[in-house]
Amino acid sequence: KADSITIFTKKDSGFAQGNIILNQKRQIIKADYLEYQNNNNQDGVSYRATGEVSISDSSRIATCGEANYKREKEKTILKINPKISEGNRVLTGKIIELDYEEEKLIKLFIPNSAIATTVNIGYHSPRDSLKVEDIVQYGDKMEGTELISFFRNEMLDSLRISGMAKTTYHVFEDSIYKGKNNASGDTIIMNFKNNELGLLNILGGSEGKYIPDSI
Repeated sequence: KADSITIFTKKDSGFAQGNIILNQKRQIIKADYLEYQNNNNQDGVSYRATGEVSISDSSRIATCGEANYKREKEKTILKINPKISEGNRVLTGKIIELDYEEEKLIKLFIPNSAIATTVNIGYHSPRDSLKVEDIVQYGDKMEGTELISFFRNEMLDSLRISGMAKTTYHVFEDSIYKGKNNASGDTIIMNFKNNELGLLNILGGSEGKYIPDSI
């Protein structure tokens, strides 16, 4: 739906303006302006959306100033301050490219100015002696020139960031905060299991420093 919709019947295309909501497959696309093109060989439309754009599904939401989706390639390119939020994780960059297979996200690529942040909540003390002031919240940050991540069953499987890569990662054991790692290198690779970090590798000119919790 939209405030106004213009349809070009011979070209099987059109555009919409104002308060646009497009339901396509498992996504809800909202925008101020949207041009679309039907493809007779595909179930769904290709589109270019601009303005305040948001694309949401069951697990994540993407926002940007311009989104281009090619139905035949199952590929979305986000431009103009793109951001993807999924739970406590946020990804940003100059451009974000999303590749799908049978409507499921399989790859995410940020070719420039990549930043990934994750918020973690835990405790300074064992839970049986908790006080309000014992609850802590820290933001992990990973940044570099280029980021590529792969998904399995729509869950993050691995993430690779390269080009002057650096990260600050806070360490928790059974939700108790232990300290933080500051690390850098040519490339940082993270492997995930059940959407939680399982392994971190730093390649090329690696440097790291662990700072234990002072409490």
